[in-house]
Amino acid sequence: MTLREAAARLSAAGIEDAAAEARLLAAHYTGRSEASLLAARDEPLGDCPALEAALCRRARREPLQYILGRWTFFGLPFFVSPGCLIPRPETELLVEAALAALPAGARVADLCTGSGCIGIALAKTRPDVTVTAVELSDAARAIARRNAAALGVADRFTVRAGDVTGPVFAETEIFDAMVANPPYIASDEMETLAPELAWEPAMALTDGGDGLRVIAGVLDCAARSLRAGGRLWMEIGAGQSEAVRALCAARPLENVEILRDYAGHPRVVCAVKRGL
Repeated sequence: MTLREAAARLSAAGIEDAAAEARLLAAHYTGRSEASLLAARDEPLGDCPALEAALCRRARREPLQYILGRWTFFGLPFFVSPGCLIPRPETELLVEAALAALPAGARVADLCTGSGCIGIALAKTRPDVTVTAVELSDAARAIARRNAAALGVADRFTVRAGDVTGPVFAETEIFDAMVANPPYIASDEMETLAPELAWEPAMALTDGGDGLRVIAGVLDCAARSLRAGGRLWMEIGAGQSEAVRALCAARPLENVEILRDYAGHPRVVCAVKRGL
């Protein structure tokens, strides 16, 4: 099998960027550089059962990231598995916005942390920051802890179990900032999504209802546990900005700003906890 033939197999399975994905898989399983593979795309790759198995998995639309076991987010390598949501480029916008405004020595709460990519990226980039991460899934918490250890921030990134639709912090725990990527896809939208989404944990994608229940829980956490003047950055669905504005208006959250992602869709809500 050649690299060109591998790409053709993925393309026949409906993979949009088949050539690039075939190259990534071939490099991962043969140990060759992508450049050398590209230069010899019509030469046999040799006997590699692991690559053959990986191509079969991808042809079944298992996400590339789960097959590789790692994915890059904000320039950092993260372990990923079916126990956590796959880090996505649009979420980097949230990290960039938070880094631009976090005060020195900030205490940050990372809600619905998943793989830990948001909070760990903040802690890795800002050595003065400490992060308390909250996650409902046992599997995702294990992955987040593994990522924190691998990236050298386990002393400033702690993970606890918690459901953000209820109180998760003691009254004495007050944070300078909060970040969150909650499940925000409405249940009736799930069947319209790409086949790869079926491999990711449903609880990380949808709240099982209108997509606003966990968002409202995050806003309640911000209202309770942010200091006056503290900031929240939260990823939302492309059509949810006005509903989220209304939810913020019903809570002590003001100066609401909606940031658009690289495709121009409303993607990150920024809000400030109103002072007393």
